[in-house]
Amino acid sequence: MQNLVHSKACTEHQVQQGHTWAEIDEYFHIPCVLQLFKAHYGLSRTVARLLEEKQELREGNERLQRQLEQFQTSPSANYTVTRYRTVSESLAPSNSISQSPSRRPSGNVESGDIKEGSLPALRIPKSQPTTRPAEYPVEILWLKDDCKTDTLGAQPQTNNSSRPRMRCAIREKDGSVIDKQYYSAIQKVAVMRVEHLVQEEERLGGPLPKDKLTKRYFWTERIKQWENAIAVLEEEYPVLALAAANWKAEQLLVNGLASLRTRRNTGPSKKMKRSTKNEGLQVVDDRAESSSDGDCEGPQDAGDADGGKEKVSVGLKRKWRFIENSVSGASARTS
Repeated sequence: MQNLVHSKACTEHQVQQGHTWAEIDEYFHIPCVLQLFKAHYGLSRTVARLLEEKQELREGNERLQRQLEQFQTSPSANYTVTRYRTVSESLAPSNSISQSPSRRPSGNVESGDIKEGSLPALRIPKSQPTTRPAEYPVEILWLKDDCKTDTLGAQPQTNNSSRPRMRCAIREKDGSVIDKQYYSAIQKVAVMRVEHLVQEEERLGGPLPKDKLTKRYFWTERIKQWENAIAVLEEEYPVLALAAANWKAEQLLVNGLASLRTRRNTGPSKKMKRSTKNEGLQVVDDRAESSSDGDCEGPQDAGDADGGKEKVSVGLKRKWRFIENSVSGASARTS
């Protein structure tokens, strides 16, 4: 209480003297001035973030309003309702509420005889605070920018500063890195979600060009389906929800789109897996599981360097053994 009275008196004194924030740095040696300045700086940053989010929400609301108006005036409303049902059911897991028979439309979809509220609802991602809650450590990487100063290997790649190494960026509640097998499972499910999004688009409108295999396209044209994929992914793997603005789940979907673009540019890799639950061939890109998302060990120490040299040495021995066998075989055939 005394500190509060002292801070208030100090503030009133500064106002009476006619000082501005530009001049107040001369008084930083006074504890109450420094305290007020830090509080003002922190609040300013929070307000700036909130204003940006408010602007994004306003733009999204206007975009959805325009889409609603177009839908209401469109002569092909029945077709749109049918498409809405198809996309919703294909993106939801088989045991989810939206797949339950009780939530299926009770009327005739083709004739437009659908009761209100009978369509399955698309999920909305859980909203998380923009600032890290006190119960979580700094190592949990609550903000995407936290990866830039991480010491466990989550720093963005040198060729793409906006893409953290997700193998190392996904953390448990205590800030520890998840194990490699768990990350591999998450990554494959994220690729499946991306393929579902793209397949539904292509089923109705033909193949998507490369410039539409991006977050920008789905964010502007299929925002509900994109958010549904994020929400389902976070429900299946709660560790992805430990982040502001759902950035971890969304980054995995963005990586999946990038992998899909690469596969369509260069063709599928040799590693392919056939899914028994989904139609068609599910292709898993080798490059998506390459060393760029390898083990998370932070800066390489001497022991790691020695291990790397040992692996190189073993590889050279194998190649040399192969050459010797080839030469001896050729000599035997000529003799």
